[in-house]
Amino acid sequence: MNSLTEATHRHAHEAGDRLAVETAPACVEVTGDAGSPRPDWSIVIITRNEEANVEACLRSVVDGFAGRSFEVVLVDSASTDRTVEIASEFPVSIVCLPPSARLNPAVGRFFGYRQTRGSYVLFLDGDCSLEPEWVAGADDALRADDGLGGVAGSSFGLLGHDADGRPRYQDEYPHHDYEAPPFLAGSAAYKREALEKAGGFNPNLFSCEEEELGARVRKAGYTMRRLHVQMSQHHPVNAKETVAELLRRLRRRYFIGLGQLVRQVRTHELPIDHPTASIDRHLVYFGLMTVGAMSAVLGVAIASWAPVLLWLTGMLSLFGLFAARSGELRKPAYYFLEWTVASPAVVYGLLLRPHGPARLHDALHPERVIEASAGTNVATA
Repeated sequence: MNSLTEATHRHAHEAGDRLAVETAPACVEVTGDAGSPRPDWSIVIITRNEEANVEACLRSVVDGFAGRSFEVVLVDSASTDRTVEIASEFPVSIVCLPPSARLNPAVGRFFGYRQTRGSYVLFLDGDCSLEPEWVAGADDALRADDGLGGVAGSSFGLLGHDADGRPRYQDEYPHHDYEAPPFLAGSAAYKREALEKAGGFNPNLFSCEEEELGARVRKAGYTMRRLHVQMSQHHPVNAKETVAELLRRLRRRYFIGLGQLVRQVRTHELPIDHPTASIDRHLVYFGLMTVGAMSAVLGVAIASWAPVLLWLTGMLSLFGLFAARSGELRKPAYYFLEWTVASPAVVYGLLLRPHGPARLHDALHPERVIEASAGTNVATA
């Protein structure tokens, strides 16, 4: 077992045990029965302000796993709407992360996993509805292949409806390899043994935790597969390549995670081909911005606009080439905006020192986490 896997595996257990010991649930008494039979499946659902989707999500899980042995753990990231209230009406365990915590999907999946016991662990986002046909296929695939560590399926995002009331869908995975994908998205199922050997989700990554976990699962000797069966219906807030989605990613510090992933790959020799592919253009654009800043300083020093104008001419030329190749102005305008505001975040993430789950307790105050056992309601102190 490599050093990263050992450290992640060890610290995941330490952080989870620390949570169980230090948590003082002033609101709800935790009454889980440690002696109850281990379920076949554990479903971890992460939410943040999902009152519009959480009921459909939970109902799809309960219906999809009907007749099977399963448990559900919902981890809520400081929702300010009725998400927890709605979820408490279902037979699920609820973990509420406080506003002071580092709130991101990796943290939610990390803590949710620590509360599970099943042989197979399904991670599902709260804005997704599970398709029951996928459950049977996933169960069969994981049981039939000892070397299969994780499985997912196709997913279509519902973007709303057109003027005629017809739903508009977006294929989530148009270019992925279904037979041997290098990683699975946030909604995916894994064998517990694969997660234990790989170390589970790294909660210190702001994004790209799926790619990093996928690399560690493969490094631990497992394969992954995406079934040709629709796994879920996703209800994304925004379409891709929109200003609204860009702002959402900036708020959740997604672009910092892009840089963090590259640093993790380089530091721990994870098996990811071309790890800088997702940030190459950000780095190039950051270099161009640096040249622009130097041109401004030079212009001030020599009392001339010439350096800045030369730089602007070069940038406008690049924009023109991009527009000519894409055949439109919207796409280059969007990406020039994204690279301008996101490139510094990517570089910052690249410079961050990689950390495993041992550092999680610095960002989260466990005594403010609330837990509810299955079938109980979450109350406010």
